[in-house]
Amino acid sequence: MNKFKSIYCYIYYVLYKAAQSSPTIFPHRFVTIISLNALELFLFFSAFYYVSGLSTFILDFDNIGIKIIGYSILAIPLVINYFVFDYKDKYKDYVKEFDKLPKKNNAYYKKCVWAGIVLIIVNLIYSFYYMDQQAQKKHEGRYSNEYMEYEKQQIKEDSISRANRSH
Repeated sequence: MNKFKSIYCYIYYVLYKAAQSSPTIFPHRFVTIISLNALELFLFFSAFYYVSGLSTFILDFDNIGIKIIGYSILAIPLVINYFVFDYKDKYKDYVKEFDKLPKKNNAYYKKCVWAGIVLIIVNLIYSFYYMDQQAQKKHEGRYSNEYMEYEKQQIKEDSISRANRSH
């Protein structure tokens, strides 16, 4: 097994063991795949937010081509994970293989995986903040002049309607 696949399978193993020790009505491998796909999506969205914050390129989500590309990006990890782990129950082999590791190594690797998971989540949160800061700089979204004028108008209309109701 190459190094990248080995690391990827070990991440699956750690998530699988966590799923086994948690109470759930769903099969453990299902919970593991959902968790792994969520982490992959967190990485994708973080990268997307960083790129969109740095570029002036704006995606038109009404475009059918963009929708197809978007759904493909969401489906690719599902297909890959199916063939790597679920097809012919390969996950069982990976779990058996990693269960054989010495406890000291296993504990160290698990800490590394959990640190990586925390970093992915923190990175996603920071990418939201970064994107918000970029929108402020570029006066886009809720920081655009049009939106601010609209909000002022809404506040003004709301205060007038409240004043009329109180009389």
